[in-house]
Formats: sequence, C-alpha cells, structure tokens
Amino acid sequence: SSFAVMVSAGGRNFYIFDESVPGVIRYKPTADAPKDKDKVQAWVMGQDRSYPALHGNSVIPEKWTLFARDAFSGVLLWKRPLKDWDFRHTRTLKLRYVSSSVQRALVAGGDYLFTTDRYRGSATVLDASSGKVLRTIKGTDGTDEIILADGTLYLRVRSDAFSGIVAADPEKGKILWKHKEKEYNPVSMAVSGEHLVYNNRKQFICLSAKDGRELWKKDSPKERRFIYNGGPTVIIADNRVVVGSSFGVLALNKQTGETEWTRKISPKGALKDVDTFVI
Repeated sequence: SSFAVMVSAGGRNFYIFDESVPGVIRYKPTADAPKDKDKVQAWVMGQDRSYPALHGNSVIPEKWTLFARDAFSGVLLWKRPLKDWDFRHTRTLKLRYVSSSVQRALVAGGDYLFTTDRYRGSATVLDASSGKVLRTIKGTDGTDEIILADGTLYLRVRSDAFSGIVAADPEKGKILWKHKEKEYNPVSMAVSGEHLVYNNRKQFICLSAKDGRELWKKDSPKERRFIYNGGPTVIIADNRVVVGSSFGVLALNKQTGETEWTRKISPKGALKDVDTFVI
C-alpha cells in the first residue's frame, strides 16, 4: 500500500503517502539476500532474522510525502517530503505487510503535528498550519511510536543507544523520564490519566505516566498463534485494562493488575492481531 497513516485535527487531515508511480513495484534483492526458498519464506514470516534488512533495491524510486489538506474541501494546504522513508523500512519483499508501528508515526493535536524527522528518527513538533518544524526533541532518535495524552508525548524508542519508553514535553522539547525495555511488543502501549500500560511479550507492565515508576506487572497469557509484526491490543477504559489477542479477551484491574475476567475467542485471519473495542 502507498498509504501509510492518516490523522485529523482542527479541520485538517494529515497523511503520509507515496507519490511515486502507482502499481506493483518490483525489487532487486541485494547481494546478501537469502537464495534458498525455505530460508526466504522463514525470513519473510519473521522466523529468521539472520538477514538484517527487508531489502532490495527499488526499480522505481519511492517518494513518501507528508500531506495536509482541508478536511472539508480536500484542498491541499501544504506538503513536505519525508527523509529515509522507503521499502527497506516499511514493507517486506512481497509487499504484503506494512510495519504496524507506522500507524503510530503521526499524531495531530490542536495546532501541532507530531512525527519524526525521518523514519524512526527523532520526535519532531510541526506547526499544523504550515508544516514548519518548530522543534526536534533531543535524545529521542529511534522513535517508532508516538502517543499524545494530556499534553505529554509518550514515545516508543528503539535505537542502539536506548530501547524503551520515553515521556517528553512537546512545548519545551525536553525529556521528562525514560523507562528501559528491550522486549516491547509493537503497538501495545496505551495511556490514560496517571497510567501507562504496555506488553513485553511475557508480561503486561503498568507505569506511572507522571514519572515512569513501575506500578505493577501481570504475566501475559500464552498466545494461541503467531502474530506477525504486532502485539496485543491494549485499551484503558474506566478502571480496567482490556486486552485483546489470540489468547482471547482479558480484563485487568487498572490499579492492581489483578485479573477481573477473561473470555476465550477463536482467532481468525492470517498472522493478524485481534481488533478489540470498548463500547
């Protein structure tokens, strides 16, 4: 897909789109790509990480761009090219999957737009009306996911220097706190009020949204099937943390992490996480 993510705020729609030639784009594998059919399949399915990148060289160049349009009329307000956004970072050789964290690479709030200065770069604050960069938050290189809650940015960061969760003040461009976590499960972070909850493949962990202190841990049920490039859906609703995944639906007490109820489900679809809603 050439359409990566879209958000809306203040009567404007913002989205990331590949302006290159539409159609099926083929890639020439790099010299170190696996040749054996079984090894290629294992790598594509995420079972073999010996081949480090997703990667080939595109025959037709990509042109990923951040757009802003009037939400009512669709009139183009502004656009800016994105650095280092291409096939090597967002998709597999078969063009079947897009990184799940791309869905959290763009956040709109009031007069501001939050994204990164490049794919998995540093968190950046833009003027939503013009696209102008207002500030870049130092120490956030490797930002993979962005959540805005009560005026604070909560970032999932993955870089050689640091892997974990970072809270930052977007107005001052300063880091408030950091929490190390190497086994973070993609798109599993949720924030509400004073609580931040995420999954690290083995446990659900609750942190204080204010200072990053660990409040509780809860062992995660065993997944019933492999989920490619994603983790359980985590929702904080009222006094509960509701989780949906291949193991079923789980409700935890927000204050203590104790199990309140569980329901088994029959997972559908191939390699897909579970859609979960609280109504």
